[in-house]
Amino acid sequence: MNWKPPFYLFFAGYGTASDKSYRNDVSRDDPGNRRLLFTYTFSGKGTLYVKNKRMPVGKGDIFVIERPGPYIYCYEDTEEPWVFEFLSIKFTNIDGLLPPEFLENPIFNIDAHPDFLAQFNELLKLRCTPDYKPELIHSAKAYGFFLSYITIRTNPKGISSDVAAQLREYLLSNFSRTDISIAEYCQKLKYSHETGTRLFTKTYGMPPIKYLLGLRLREACSLLESSRLNIKEISENCGFSSQNYFSRIFHSAFAVTPGQYRKNPVLFMVKEEYMI
Repeated sequence: MNWKPPFYLFFAGYGTASDKSYRNDVSRDDPGNRRLLFTYTFSGKGTLYVKNKRMPVGKGDIFVIERPGPYIYCYEDTEEPWVFEFLSIKFTNIDGLLPPEFLENPIFNIDAHPDFLAQFNELLKLRCTPDYKPELIHSAKAYGFFLSYITIRTNPKGISSDVAAQLREYLLSNFSRTDISIAEYCQKLKYSHETGTRLFTKTYGMPPIKYLLGLRLREACSLLESSRLNIKEISENCGFSSQNYFSRIFHSAFAVTPGQYRKNPVLFMVKEEYMI
């Protein structure tokens, strides 16, 4: 995709000037390459000329200028080097505000993107306030909303699979806990339980609760085969709330009790619905 947003992070870096030959006349910049330059002084002193008006730039100062523009920034001190950091934001909308493919297919579903919907509602509530007065922060929020839209449309599957992967990692790391909460973890990821479940199922072919049971049963089988723990201890080590619940789930998966499985594990296979 050749499209670029109306403005984007163009360049950034660190600089040290210790010679008076250091001089940047940005009035000579290419007018087709418009950008903002933010320069922060870490130590030492620099000088900024604004339409031939000299302005000293000291430690802790930041100047923001347009390039091209009537500015010259340079080093004129002799005591210590001018050490600075800078970043540049470039403006461009040559190809329009939106990529052509978005214009041709403008509809998309946001069920899997509650953060985006929250941004939408925040702006809606803000603008519908009686006696609304525009502020710069509102423009920043609007642009953040715009960038969220571009990100989602550019990589919708990546975001969904990332959420599912994070939920899976949570289950792998915490399946032995009896207080594990899929709903709470989905909320931590800023998704509803329903949305998290749908994204997980779409990625891994089963809902997270079934995947959790599969993890617990797999661990239970391993302990039944290789450890001397009793059935109650195994149920506790695998995250089941009680021995009775563990035995019931185990029987549902293998059609035998945990004790029967322990005697002849090679004779039994887990039902397909519990496979992970």
